Amino acid sequence: MLDQHSIAYHVSEMDLLEGEQKMQIIEDLKVVNPKGIFPMLLVGEEVVLGYKEKEIRDVLVAANLIKVNFLKRIWSSLFSRQNSPSP
Repeated sequence: MLDQHSIAYHVSEMDLLEGEQKMQIIEDLKVVNPKGIFPMLLVGEEVVLGYKEKEIRDVLVAANLIKVNFLKRIWSSLFSRQNSPSP
């Protein structure tokens, strides 16, 4: 979804980290993700744990990273195509 809306982001592959670096990042993440659930999306002070598309969309809209009108326009377009008669 982030790529689809051209939103810049940083990925940390926790499985590839080792030693002190991994331990430091895990300690830092415990502040916003005490259970260590991944994937994790942090937008400002909002955290989404796991891949929950609706929650992610809501956080991105609230942060003005995607526009609600854009989503409504896509929905309307899809809905009208499904209900239009075939030629």
